[in-house]
Amino acid sequence: MKKRIMAAVAAVLSLSMCMTSFAAGWEKNNTGYRYKGDDGNYLTDAMTPDGYYINADGYWNWGSNDITAKFTFFGNRYFKSHGDAVLNDDGFWVFTADAYDTGLFDEGTLKALKKGQTIMLPDIGTEVTVTGFTKPRQISQTVTSKDGTKTKQTVMSDYKVTGQDADGNVYNMTHNKTMKQMTDGSIQQMVRLVATDITLAASKYREPLAGDGSHSASMEEMAKSTTLFIDCTLRDYNSVDDITDPKINYMSSVMLKKTMAEGSTTPVAGEISTSERSGSDQNDSSNDN
Repeated sequence: MKKRIMAAVAAVLSLSMCMTSFAAGWEKNNTGYRYKGDDGNYLTDAMTPDGYYINADGYWNWGSNDITAKFTFFGNRYFKSHGDAVLNDDGFWVFTADAYDTGLFDEGTLKALKKGQTIMLPDIGTEVTVTGFTKPRQISQTVTSKDGTKTKQTVMSDYKVTGQDADGNVYNMTHNKTMKQMTDGSIQQMVRLVATDITLAASKYREPLAGDGSHSASMEEMAKSTTLFIDCTLRDYNSVDDITDPKINYMSSVMLKKTMAEGSTTPVAGEISTSERSGSDQNDSSNDN
């Protein structure tokens, strides 16, 4: 009898140990996939250790809107890694990034401006007086496909507003981007910080397309770099897809407009000048689409 009791206790202990060792991790039910933490509780509104987002209902957001949907972006949306990329067991580079955009206004706001009107550039703190407008027109541009093939396309340019600040610097503004031409003739593209500390996951097998048609950084390089911008779409909430090494990485000068102080959600005026990799696309002029 004693041996039977000891055997039963051993069996229970063995089962308990097995249950404990397999407690944490992914589980699937009729609703979808969920993740149990080491403490035995299911994650909600959190990232899993392997880089997937679990929503407020406790399930993986397969096919949902991307992680930046709650933010407003004008123009192009770019990401820049914190340089903390780690390759997980599923073959994904998981890293934290900040999100930027290249526009300051929507097109409706730009079209409502009047010549001679003084406006404050959003989140920047610079006053600009409107000096003129350029209506959309047909232009020819070269488009590079994923396989590197270049084709000519005729498109309509954006509605453009031109303004000038008190120092004589000229601003060419569309809903896609704002280019600042300084009094010495140099040109800077203005980029705003929109959101910080966003966790992204990118497959190590996805290779970026070269934005200027001549060179492309690898996915590993872009995930680990703290200076390269990443142009991409997001699927399944935070999974990086359709990656491009954008032209902005090859401009000699990019002006980052910082909208938030560290540890604060309050916009502050300020700017950071930074030199990105110089390359063949330095002539990204204010007349481009």
